Amino acid sequence: MECARLTRYGLLAVTGADARAFLHAQLTNDIANLPPDRAALAGWGSAKGRLLATMLVIPSADGFFLQLARDLAPAVAKRLSMFVLRSKVKISDQTEGWAQYGFWDADGAEGLRRTASPARTPGRCRRSAPGGPGSAPRPRTSSCRRW
Repeated sequence: MECARLTRYGLLAVTGADARAFLHAQLTNDIANLPPDRAALAGWGSAKGRLLATMLVIPSADGFFLQLARDLAPAVAKRLSMFVLRSKVKISDQTEGWAQYGFWDADGAEGLRRTASPARTPGRCRRSAPGGPGSAPRPRTSSCRRW
């Protein structure tokens, strides 16, 4: 399995009791029915219907992570926060607190499943960030590990 650090992406955390309903009302995908083990691509648009940002919505234990272009993350966080109103939702920019990696394998999804064994072994990770087909945020660490 190969992996690379994804430095071009920012990460927003959307947490709180109303996070799911809030994102479902704001984004273009069905977040209300998003299973905890799946991620979904979604867009966020203006009231006029213009697309402002696209993102990967990743369920987490406390709510959701939104992976989007790094340069858009602060502006999207600020603008999304304007729509929170009375919802029990907190939006924070977590870009600097997490290291994001992309993973890919010549055997495709089956190869990734095989390496998801309980016996985790260290792997090599490139420092450059071409952005592989699969990606996942991880707490900032100094090395990449297979799982």
